[in-house]
This record gives sequence, C-alpha cells and structure tokens, in this order.
Amino acid sequence: MPRISDSISIKAKKMSFLAMLAVVALHTYPFNGIANSNGAVLFTQNFLLRNLTCFPVSYFFMASGFFFAERFKDVPLKELFSIKSHNGYISLVQGKIKTLAVPYLLWGFAGTAILLPLFMLHNCLHGHEIFQGTVLGTHGLFNKIDMIFGIFAQYPATYGHLWFVKTLFAIFLIAPILSGLAKSSKWILPAIGILLLFALPQNNFKQVPVMIAPNNIGFFILGMAVAHLGLSQLKVNRILKFACFIGYAGIGIYRSWPSGVLGEQIVPHATIQIQRLCAIIFLWSICSEEPAKGNVRDSCLNMTFWVYCIHGCLLPWPSAIVAYLMEKSDMREIVTSLVAVLFTLFAGFGIGFFLKKRLPRVYSAMSGGR
Repeated sequence: MPRISDSISIKAKKMSFLAMLAVVALHTYPFNGIANSNGAVLFTQNFLLRNLTCFPVSYFFMASGFFFAERFKDVPLKELFSIKSHNGYISLVQGKIKTLAVPYLLWGFAGTAILLPLFMLHNCLHGHEIFQGTVLGTHGLFNKIDMIFGIFAQYPATYGHLWFVKTLFAIFLIAPILSGLAKSSKWILPAIGILLLFALPQNNFKQVPVMIAPNNIGFFILGMAVAHLGLSQLKVNRILKFACFIGYAGIGIYRSWPSGVLGEQIVPHATIQIQRLCAIIFLWSICSEEPAKGNVRDSCLNMTFWVYCIHGCLLPWPSAIVAYLMEKSDMREIVTSLVAVLFTLFAGFGIGFFLKKRLPRVYSAMSGGR
C-alpha cells in the first residue's frame, strides 16, 4: 500500500479542521434572524453564509475520494475484488463499518438522547404536548427506530447533519467499481467527475434512504482523480492561487449582493461548483505543511470528526439559553451565534479530551477509531 507523504497528511488534517470549523459556524446560522434586510447587513450575512457553505462538505467528499484512491490505485483488479485479500473489497467494507457505520448509529442514539430534554422543554414553554415531535411521541416501534437511526429516512430526524456520514459510507460501497474504471484509463475519472458536477441536475433523490446527489459523488470522484493523476504533489503557484482567491471571493460577492442591485441573482449551478473548487484549491495552498506544535494542538487536529459529530448535540443549548435570557433583537442574533460557536468548540473538545482519557473505548467507538 503506498504511503502518503507527511506534508499531504498534515495539510489534509488542517483543511479538515478548517472545514469542520466552517460547518460549526454555519450551523449557528449567523445573523440569520437580523431584521435589517437591506444594505450592508444583508450583504454581510449572505457573504459569510454562502462562503462558509461553499467548500466544507465538498472538501470532505474530495478528501475521502483521494485517500481511498491512494490506498487502492496500485491494487490489481483481481486482488481488489478478492474475498481473501487484505487490500480487497471485504477489507474496505469492514474498515468503513468501524469508521463510519458504527459512529453513525451511536451518534444517532446519543444525539436523540441528548437533545430530547431540550425538545421537551421547548414544547412545555410553547404550550405543546410535551413529547410532540420527539421519538417518544412517535407511534410504532419501527417509526421510533427510523427516527433515531434514519434507516429508511436519509438521516436521523433530530440529528440531520449525520447525512454526510451515511452518504459517504454508501459511496465507499461502490468506490471499488470506480477504482476498476480508473485502471482502464486515467482520464475516465476526471471526465465522470466533471460530468456529475457540471452537466447533471443537482437534485437529491428524496425517495431513497441515502442523500444521493451528483454533487457528492462528483467531488469524491475528483478526489480519486487527483490521486490517480498524481496531482497532489504539485505546488499551487501564485497566479493560480490568486485566480482561485478571486473565484472564491468574487463569486461569493456576486452571490451575496442584494438582488435589487444586480437583477434577479440567478446564479448558474456551474458557477457555484467553480466557487467550491476555487475555495478548496486556494485554502489548500495556504495551509501550512508544518506539523502542529504542541500535543494539545495536534490532538485537536485529530478530533475533527469527533467535533463534527458532537456539534449538533451542543449548538442548540446555548442558543436556547440566550433566547430565554435576552429580548429578540439584532444584538441577540449576533450574541447567539458567537456564544454558540465558542461553547460548542470548547465543550466539544473538552468532552473529547475527557473521554479519551477516562473512557477511551467509548471515544474510539464514537469517533470511528480516529
């Protein structure tokens, strides 16, 4: 199995950490409730939201495809699909059950349990039935199980951001087929990836239990293409870095501008995909290849998946407390966003460090052995 260089591994960790921070900030919906819907405030909230949302999930899929391809690109087809091979399909599925499927199920249960008291309190304060909208208020055992684990739904009903974990596991199940295609021609993967990203409509198929979209698979395949074409070792020169920054920020500015100034603001989907690719290339180019200094910093980088999973359990609590303590206003929305992000990060890392030290097996199972 080829060894990934230390510089690539370090940059990938830092990019994943940055993407996780963006997801946490995004899920606080910063400035989303500010009353001023014109001018600088509207532009600022749109610019922050749309630039935060344009790269994290795309990068996660792309990085996953890259590391998969780096592991299997030199494995012969016969060995890849052999039941007995340690580098084969069965070994891949077994590994992904540990790193993705088990954490998905554990967090589906943990998220439901942790958020249940908050939903019950919300119902009491608003005069609803105490169990309304919760797993305890759902009729039928199977419906309760589906609400917790999202078996036939695309994700657990009360813990929606786990859709990514479930979708990634599903893509890994078909990834060896893509790897087999890559062995026929090194250009087939970039062709398929570009087709999925730019030529097909980006609609999720709501009737299936996985959030399938050409966008998700497309970035995964582009990550595989980077590995097969050997592009990961190339340096991003200043001209490309500047061009990607302009694409990242410029498209973001255009998308954020009030519609009354630039017309109806219908942005082609291809333009958004270009913005995502520009963001990934630019941010990758500015990530340092130097290892994190200090054990704490290095440990935090290794907790990216843990904080991604736990943030959905933590974000609603400070938001609910601030909403209870402060009158509804623009300032409350800003305070809520800042408090929620800081609380979630500190609590997420704090709980992670505690479990790693006191209950390492629990932490290992919920973080997929990371």
